[in-house]
Parts: sequence; structure tokens; C-alpha cells
Amino acid sequence: MTPKPEDQDIINRSNDFAGDTTDETLKASLPMWFSNIRELIKANFKLQDIARLGEHHLARARRFVILGSGPSTPRILESLPYAPDVALIAGSTAVSACLVAGRTPDLVFVADAKPEQYTVIRDLEIEDPKLWKIALPITASPLWYSEDSIFAREQLYFYVSYLNHFGSVDLAYNHIQKFLCPDVEHYLSQSGSVSNAALTFASMLCGKDPSKRIYLGVDCCGWLTDPPIMRAPDAMKTPTCDYEPVTTFRQVRQNAEESVDALRIAHQGFDLQVNLNSLGYAVQMLLLIYSDSQGELSNRYRIIEESSFLFSALNDSKGEELILPLARACEIGLGYEPFSSEDWSYKLLLKFAEVLANHREKIIWGVKELADAEEPIENEHSEG
Repeated sequence: MTPKPEDQDIINRSNDFAGDTTDETLKASLPMWFSNIRELIKANFKLQDIARLGEHHLARARRFVILGSGPSTPRILESLPYAPDVALIAGSTAVSACLVAGRTPDLVFVADAKPEQYTVIRDLEIEDPKLWKIALPITASPLWYSEDSIFAREQLYFYVSYLNHFGSVDLAYNHIQKFLCPDVEHYLSQSGSVSNAALTFASMLCGKDPSKRIYLGVDCCGWLTDPPIMRAPDAMKTPTCDYEPVTTFRQVRQNAEESVDALRIAHQGFDLQVNLNSLGYAVQMLLLIYSDSQGELSNRYRIIEESSFLFSALNDSKGEELILPLARACEIGLGYEPFSSEDWSYKLLLKFAEVLANHREKIIWGVKELADAEEPIENEHSEG
């Protein structure tokens, strides 16, 4: 995809953030990633490429629902219809909400290398783990395929997590992964977000078939309540083997972390809360959509209305409202074609990128002002 020259300033400002974020991610994560890849190679079993899911397990799917773990998740699951051609793809942190709603995801999609992604599901004590299918990056925690894992290795499907950002930057790390695990042939654009990796996977399965649809139930924000709701609740298994929602320490910690330097946006009678990382994920998601939705495929992607608050709020931000392809959760699978503005994903991407860049610059300026204000005090102490 070639961005339009007149939008280059916004793109450059967004890429500054994306480049810094990628660098920090690499610095923090490379030791864990390569340690996990080494354990995977030492485990010495035949790795199933993720494409096999499309050949067998998800071969009948024509409607793919990508479910995040944001606050709209329970509402979406309440209304989501059961249909043989609808495939529910959920991240590991959305599994709790699925179980509370009495739903089993058709595929659990994992992007994170941390052991927590496995232990959260293991501790839920799901009834029959042999029926589940798991998509894993080659950097995933060895707990997924260890001898005492609740999942058999035949239930695991692997992919290479391909790092890039706006501008299609190709990193040496991507090619190192390909070299280390040549049996895994498919590379999915991860960009920090499990939803983006799942989106790339669903697009791969849809191929060039213009009748297939991908529905995005991804908030990229939280609701500014007290305390803020950034995620769907976790789950606790009851004595009757049902599941009920519960707020855990993990969620309290995540809410606190995601509230640092957050941006508040008033919309439809309540406030949203979003941070730089979530805005960055949204920019990348919209970029992926735009890159793969030209010509006959222009109507492939739709946003689930229950998770569209941030998209709708920023859609109105410059007085140039776009018609977004929204679909209510209860309408997924119906054959109607919603209207949308031409190039809606690209135009909305630019709005998100500009908000991200402005918010980042405001944070940087605030830090600089604080440092400048403290500097005379430090000099005075040093002189004394």
C-alpha cells in the first residue's frame, strides 16, 4: 500500500511513535522471545502451520468474528448468533468472557509470549480442553506444549509473528524467525495486538472470495467509570461448573497501567479512555484493513457496533463524518450489505494517527515542562 503524498506529515508523525514503540518492544522482549523459540526447537515435534486450520477446522467458515477483550465483549457475546458458517476467534484474555456467556471459541488466538496467556486459561478448568484449537506464535511460552499442558500438541497451530508498522518496515528479526522455524510458512502481521494478528489470519483464510466477511469486535479503548472499565471481566468457575464474571488483581493492575497518560474523549453521554498503545493498535488495524480491502473486497470488513464507540467518537473529531460499515452483533451472518464511505478505513486511519501524534506530543511536552520546572530546585541544592 502506498500512502497518499498529501497525508505524509500525519503518516510520518505516526511512524515516529511506531518506530519508537517497536524499538522498545524489541529491547524488552527479545530475550524472552529467543528463549521460547529455543525451547520450541528443543521440544522437537512436528509444528502444524496455521494454514491447516483453514484446510480443516475452519473450512466451512464464511463469517469471521475477531473478538478482543475490551468492555464491549460481554454484550457482543450475548447477541452473537450461533451459525455453522460463523467462526469466533478470541484472544486468550477474552476466553473468560466467552465461558461466562456459555460460548466456546472456534479458535483461541495467542500473540503474547508471557506464561500468563496459558495459565489464565488453564486455571479456568475448562470442561473438555481436547476440543479446543490454539493458534500460537513461535515465540509462545513453552507451557502451551509442555508435557503437563492441558492441550495436546495436535491442537496447536503455529505462525511467525511478523513485526511491522505504517510504512511496511521490514525488520531483520522477522527473517531470523523464518530461518529458525522453516516449517512454519505463514507470517502474520502482529504489531503488538492479538486482534491484529487474528485479523491478518482471517484475511488469509478469506483469500480473494468477495462473499466472505470479517467482523471486528475490538474496542481499542475503555469506559471511564470509577474505577475505569478497560477489559471484560475475568471468570470464576462455580460449584455447578458454570462461570460467573469476577474482577481479578490482574485486571486491576492492567486498568492502572493502561490509565497512565490516558486520553479522555467524551462521546454519546459518557467518557472514553484510550492510551497511546491502543491508538497505535487501531492505526495498524485500519492499515491492515485498507491494504486488503480494494476493489471486490471493499466490503469485506465490518465493525461490530457494540465495540464502535472510539471509532465513532474519532469519526466526528474533524467535522468530516465518515459512514462506517457497522453491524450489530445480532445481525452477524445476515446477507445485507451496509453502506460505507469510500476508503473509510484510510480516512479513519488518518484521524486516529493524528490524534495519536497530538496526544503523544502533549505528553512529551508535559514531561519536558515538569523537568524544566524541577531543574532550578536541583541546581539550588547542588550549589548549597
